[in-house]
Amino acid sequence: MIFRQAAFRSPFKFSKVMPFDPTKPAANSPLISAEMRDQLNALKALIDAQGAGVQFGRAAADWTSSVATFSDVPGLAFAVAAGESWQAELVLHAISGTTGQGLKFRVTGPGASAVMIAIVGTGSSSSTTTECEVQTAFSVASPAKSFVTGTSLTGVVRLHVAVTAASAGGTVQLQASNSSGSGTVTVKAGSDLVARRSGV
Repeated sequence: MIFRQAAFRSPFKFSKVMPFDPTKPAANSPLISAEMRDQLNALKALIDAQGAGVQFGRAAADWTSSVATFSDVPGLAFAVAAGESWQAELVLHAISGTTGQGLKFRVTGPGASAVMIAIVGTGSSSSTTTECEVQTAFSVASPAKSFVTGTSLTGVVRLHVAVTAASAGGTVQLQASNSSGSGTVTVKAGSDLVARRSGV
């Protein structure tokens, strides 16, 4: 009598990328390495997908300006893809000029179905004064408000940036200028940005 060993076939069929299933492995069941590997890979894919929806930025060096022309504040930017929606929070440490020059802010970026940039921060004369401004478009030519306007005044400026359904991929970038075009204003190193994707 000749016995032929049947080819072993696992009762489990695993695709290359399985969705994460928190019920596997079942309680008190023998562990199967292929099942565990698939679950761990699926969990990693979920974590990676979350990470792709968050971006961080930081000014690595002081940004300074003595002119009224807008320029990029390096490090305070994030990328968007076509169709995506994003929300970002920026916190800036700013210092006015020695004879009272302040700062103006705007944000550049690709087209979108809606843009909202809310700016609030130290205003004029003293650190107890607050200014607020709302912009509803990228690259505003003449922002209405000046911030941190006083003699060598140290202040804080916060921006909330909401981009809805970007029409093209691109970079959303903070820009600043000297409000009067004389003296030197500063956005200090360590000013930062956190952006979160809020829709596709």
